[in-house]
Amino acid sequence: MLFDRPRVVASTVLACTVGLPLQVVAETSPPRVEVTGSSIRRAAGAGPLPVEILGRAAIERSGVTTLAELVRLMPALDVLDHGETSAASPTGSGTATVQMRGLGERNVLVLLNGRRLPINALTDGSGAGAAVDINLIPLGAVERIELLKDGGSAIYGADAVAGVMNIVTRRDVTGLALRAGLGGTTHGDAHERTAGLSAGFTGPGGQGLAGAHLLATLELFERDPLPRARREISRSSDWRGRYDGGVDGRSLYAPAGNILDADAVEVIGTRAPCAPADRDGAGCRFDVNRTVLAAINGARRHGGLLIGSLPLAPDLHLQAEWLHAGARDQLLTQPAPDAVEIDGAVTLVRPLQAGPRTTERRATLSRWVTALDGRSGDLDWNLAFGQGDSRVLNRDRNYLDARQVAEAIADASFDPTSSTNPASVMDRLQVRPLRHGRSTLRFAQARFGGPSVRLPGGAAAFAVGLSWQQEQLRDTPDPLAQQGLVFGDIQQAPVQAGRRSRAWFGELSLPLSRTLELQLALRHDRHDQVQGWVEGGRARSADARRGSRKVAGRWQPRADLALRASWAQSFLAPTLKQLFGATEEGMESTDDTALLCPAFGVPDAACSGFPYRTVAGAQPGLRPEIGHTVNLGLVADPSPGWSVGIDLWRIRKRDEVEAPDVATAVREGAYALHNHEWTVYTHLRNLARRESIGSDVDLRWRLDRTPLGRLVIGDTLTWYHALRRQDTAGAPVQEQVGTFLRPRWRNIWSVTAEQAGWSGGLALRSTGPMRDTDQPVGTAAHAAARTIASHHEIDLTCQWRAGARWRIDAAVKNLFDRAPPYAQMATSNQYGGLGFPYLHSPRGRFVQLVARQEH
Repeated sequence: MLFDRPRVVASTVLACTVGLPLQVVAETSPPRVEVTGSSIRRAAGAGPLPVEILGRAAIERSGVTTLAELVRLMPALDVLDHGETSAASPTGSGTATVQMRGLGERNVLVLLNGRRLPINALTDGSGAGAAVDINLIPLGAVERIELLKDGGSAIYGADAVAGVMNIVTRRDVTGLALRAGLGGTTHGDAHERTAGLSAGFTGPGGQGLAGAHLLATLELFERDPLPRARREISRSSDWRGRYDGGVDGRSLYAPAGNILDADAVEVIGTRAPCAPADRDGAGCRFDVNRTVLAAINGARRHGGLLIGSLPLAPDLHLQAEWLHAGARDQLLTQPAPDAVEIDGAVTLVRPLQAGPRTTERRATLSRWVTALDGRSGDLDWNLAFGQGDSRVLNRDRNYLDARQVAEAIADASFDPTSSTNPASVMDRLQVRPLRHGRSTLRFAQARFGGPSVRLPGGAAAFAVGLSWQQEQLRDTPDPLAQQGLVFGDIQQAPVQAGRRSRAWFGELSLPLSRTLELQLALRHDRHDQVQGWVEGGRARSADARRGSRKVAGRWQPRADLALRASWAQSFLAPTLKQLFGATEEGMESTDDTALLCPAFGVPDAACSGFPYRTVAGAQPGLRPEIGHTVNLGLVADPSPGWSVGIDLWRIRKRDEVEAPDVATAVREGAYALHNHEWTVYTHLRNLARRESIGSDVDLRWRLDRTPLGRLVIGDTLTWYHALRRQDTAGAPVQEQVGTFLRPRWRNIWSVTAEQAGWSGGLALRSTGPMRDTDQPVGTAAHAAARTIASHHEIDLTCQWRAGARWRIDAAVKNLFDRAPPYAQMATSNQYGGLGFPYLHSPRGRFVQLVARQEH
């Protein structure tokens, strides 16, 4: 095959001898632009806030194929693509969201060209996934990523507690640009195909269209699935003997049917014969990873962007923008498991004859924006309105009707442990559930601003404005799923809710001297009383009114030294689903002999992948989350070619909306034996406090004249000093930094070389070690847990220019084919069941070639 030959890798390595271009690229900007983190139009890069920019040149040279992969080049951000790498979540399949500062994805506001996007239409009842799915934003349309590493609610309103990621699209393309690429692993799988087209047109002068511009972008992306069985780490759910501390994660829901004792705790036998390799004491195990499941889901995506600008007068422009993107996923999982009663005994079964559960998922994201941009003297104004829609349709196959199954077992017409039931019986049991989701966001905004009085450092500037927003959510699971009557599937709750919000805001930039600038911002948001329909009845929440303030300053005593500081208030309103999502269920398993199994009455000998259910519920009375952020920063050029950036942050939150973890719920006694299965209740609540403390470090060294051309060596580090959580007032404060999925540090070291006609780069991406437990520091479980080693991968990229119009990009990612480290926590369904932290990828060495042609 094209990608399984070592010579491809070797030739690429020899051709690309140095440095991956991951450095932040300076952007050429008009004299006055709207910078992320401010409503005041000003010179880019002159503000007092920590804004990191990843420009177009670095994007093209990085060799990434999706926006989620691009965001991984910024250590301050975490990409949560559990739905893409787990293949166990029909709700989140194919999606990717962004996290920051150790907080959930809802704490990062994702903007497209400075304006909001609708959140993903299908999310968990806990609020997980209630964010923008960045997989639906076409990478070919992206000009740069602007990351505000500071609280932004005083500028943008809710959802900006940890920071703001603004995706800026291309606007100035003239002529035609084509792109096509192929990629695949050296294992001969996970192939990718990409294609893109951009066309820009500028109106001819003297015909009424002078200055008009139209840009159209189209992008296609396709990826083959990577089966779990193709990688050593995930080929089997039994990790014993393969890894240090490996456990048996095979399921007790086996085709042979495991019979439980009278207390529904221990397995005392099986209903059908069990293969010797699957025998476990008196019971039988089922290896869910061996077939069907994917380690990385396949994907088919398309996206288009249309942007136009029409001058109506010398100082008046009409702007229009339309985005449409879609994705198609096919999610295959093992036949559904469940606990049934046969001959008076509870039996854990998995009817293989039903066939693999299949979800055909169709997702779309669309948004249109119309704006008027005007200017009168030194003052400018903007009116904008638009609408965004996220829609998801899930079509399921090979599911069974739970009532029909129970009746068929009772009258002996169906044996769930047999693969020879009559076809007529299986047809009668089969159901095909549908689930529809739609998230809509309508908005309007008016802004007016410009320079005002003269101060010693120059003209003060201001911006004031009003905004209006309407949010609607409709999530309609299949009627059987709403009643919990789909065999082995989780109960799903319908949601139909909406709310409106209004806000006014103001901002001042005060150059107090030539070396000192002060920024003040104030915003007041009001979320109207939210109405929703829950389980056939109407419910309401209280009004949410909140003011947000921000104070920031920048002192530059010398041309090569600048100090900055900021203090900000932020808030985050509960999502509509958190308020009105009713009850949802999930299936988990445990090996916890210290807490869970003793609570369930399970002896240590039977505590291996012991199954239980979780029940989560919404709460209409949830309060908004409140955050306070402090940032201190330094930017210096200590010598020619050297640059240093250091930022320290602290985020304190109260009233964070979250479901308690299973261990906390069990300690509080929120569990019971229900319908033959142990059930833990984790309904949403407002936590008492959460705190995140850390630092960002960015070092650059540029050498303009070397035998390899211009050489740039860089290092970017995000370090967590503390991640603290307190569930209730008076409860102990839990330190979580360094626990599972919360490594203390992330780092990217890079070296880049560039000469006329070619460039090359090498990057070392590193993630720090973690303890193999999600229990806090200082607990017995944390002290006893093994350490998951730090993980390192090296990427290699290079570019060649072939004449004035053609360019070839090549990349080898994970050059040394490093597999992710084993993690016992990741053997459970809660964390993916893949056997490794989903911060990493099982893909392995990946080779890619991209050809670009531009006029």
